[in-house]
Amino acid sequence: MSKKRYKALGQSSLAFEACSAVLSRGTQALPQGARLWQARGLLELQQGRTEQARGLLEKAVELDPKLAPVLNWKNVRAQEAGTE
Repeated sequence: MSKKRYKALGQSSLAFEACSAVLSRGTQALPQGARLWQARGLLELQQGRTEQARGLLEKAVELDPKLAPVLNWKNVRAQEAGTE
């Protein structure tokens, strides 16, 4: 079931868990997949978990430097400055 459908049913935490599980399996199966790491980081960012998100996004940028602009996003920079 898609994240949108989970949210429509009022079960956004289930949507997060489902998406997180899929992305976790993806990064295990393809650890060099920078966009998978980025997606995991963005999902964590959506949940307000900026510290975890930043770590995942940094991993993505390490694998593919072209993804670096995401580290300049306001939400990500706020965590770095300690002003979540």
